[in-house]
Amino acid sequence: MSQQDLHLYHGAISTASQRVRLLLAELNLPYTSHLVDMLKQEHVNDTYLAINPKGLLPALDDDCNVVVESNEILIYLDDTYGGKRFQPMTPERLAAQQTLMTLASDLHGYSKYLYYEFLFKPLVRKTQQQMAEFEKQQKDKKLVLFHKTLSEQGGYDEEQLLSAFRSVEVILDVVEDQLNADKYLLGGDVQLADLSLFPNIYRLQRMGYPLQERKRIRRWLSAMKKRESYQVAVAQFEPVKLLVFCASYRLFRHVQGSSISHLAERASVRVR
Repeated sequence: MSQQDLHLYHGAISTASQRVRLLLAELNLPYTSHLVDMLKQEHVNDTYLAINPKGLLPALDDDCNVVVESNEILIYLDDTYGGKRFQPMTPERLAAQQTLMTLASDLHGYSKYLYYEFLFKPLVRKTQQQMAEFEKQQKDKKLVLFHKTLSEQGGYDEEQLLSAFRSVEVILDVVEDQLNADKYLLGGDVQLADLSLFPNIYRLQRMGYPLQERKRIRRWLSAMKKRESYQVAVAQFEPVKLLVFCASYRLFRHVQGSSISHLAERASVRVR
C-alpha cells in the first residue's frame, strides 16, 4: 500500500488521535500525517470542517473514504488492514471488547473535565475572540458549553469536578476488575480495547490521578508503555515544553491545595 493511500488528520496530544496512531504503529502502516493544531482552532476552520463537519479529531481518509470517530477508525483499520488481528475471536470476548471500547468513549467524556482543569487549564482557556469563533463554527452545543465554562468562568465548579471524578472511578473499577491476572485487558496480546482505553488512563496518570492502589492498572500501563507503538504514537508527539509546563502546573495546584489529589479526598470515594 502506498503511503499516499492513508491520510490521518490528528492532534499531537489528542487522546482520540493517540488511539489511532497506536494501531497504525502496531500494524506498521505508513500514512500521510496532517497535524491539526487545536490551540490555533484549526479543527474548526473551513478546511478541516470540509473533511469532518463535526470538527473533531481524528479523521482518516483512505483513498477518499473518510472515517471519523476514533473507535470506528480502529475497527476500520483492523478490518481492512489487520485481518481482525486486534479483535477477539470468541463472541464472549468480542462482546467484552465492545463494552470496554464504549467505556473508553465514556471515560473521555468524564476525564476531560479533570485534565482540562488540573493538567493544562492555562493553555486551553480561549480568548473572547477565540470563543466567539469556536461557537460560530462548532455545532455541538455541549462541547461549546464545555469550553465556554472553562474560558469565561475560569473553570468548572466543585460539583462538576466531583461528578466527573466519581464517574471516572466507576470506569476504573471495571478496568481494574477486567485485568484480573492478565497482562492485557482481554488476556493474550494487546487488543483494540487496550488501544482505546490507554490514552485517557495514561493522561490521568500524567495528571497525578490517584492510581496508587490500582495495581493491575499500573501494571497494565507499564506494559503498554514498553511497547514500541507507545514510543512511535504517543511519546514522540509529546512536546518537552508541554510536559514541563504540565509538571509545573501540577506542582502549583498541589501547593495551592487544589490538585486532583485534593479533589479525590473531598470526593469521599475509596481510591483502590
